[in-house]
Amino acid sequence: MLPPFSSLSRLARRSDESLPWDDECVDRLDERSRKRVGDYWAGRAEAELRVAVAFASLGEQLRDTGTEPAVLALLDASVANERYHASLCERLAVRYLGMPIAKPQAGQVHLPPLPGVDRPMRAALFAAGLCAVNESIATVWLEHGFARATAPLARAVNQIHLADEVVHARVGWAHLASRWVTPVMRRDLSRWLVPLLRTNVAQWLASETLAGPGVPDHGLVDPIEQRAHVLGAVHNVVIPGFDHVGIDVSAAARWFKAEFG
Repeated sequence: MLPPFSSLSRLARRSDESLPWDDECVDRLDERSRKRVGDYWAGRAEAELRVAVAFASLGEQLRDTGTEPAVLALLDASVANERYHASLCERLAVRYLGMPIAKPQAGQVHLPPLPGVDRPMRAALFAAGLCAVNESIATVWLEHGFARATAPLARAVNQIHLADEVVHARVGWAHLASRWVTPVMRRDLSRWLVPLLRTNVAQWLASETLAGPGVPDHGLVDPIEQRAHVLGAVHNVVIPGFDHVGIDVSAAARWFKAEFG
């Protein structure tokens, strides 16, 4: 069940002034680790802006092809809170780095054109990729970052992000489970699952976050552990999720086993 409409505006309205910005754990961190965490959040700031643009595009498509009103309302709120995430990440990067950073930019966001795919199916594929897959992986990623963090500022920020990512993932699952995705579309979606998962998993495993040492106390889990969390999210959350909404996952399960054991 999606959050009630009365709660959606609260998702879009945030203030970060109550967060522990004077956290002494940040000041006690060695210079190399501070730069590692600061660079991570600077990169996240731009990533959050790109997601906001992608969510806005998805919202336009779903308005055109049809979905539940709650999904559209939640997508609108999601665009706003992803922009808030970007500003929060920017401020966090500055706090760790101890200096201003270049203003984050979303850059160009190009969704795949998917030639020959009709508009309802294209919208369903984007909902599946952007929300059901990507945001579900992000939820698990942040869950473990939050669990490992001990620094108050890192815990507070990861908790905010985690609460939102859960909802963003549910947008995709809610659309896929709705009457707007027909049985024929679900059969077609089953044929798209392997390329959809392959693309998303490759992007997560190629993340710069996995290219350097972790700083677990500040929410940046060690790369080997994070890789396991990404794959665990796909195996334990994403593939079962597609099965739950009536999409055949047999090919996707075989692919995952062949690739990752």
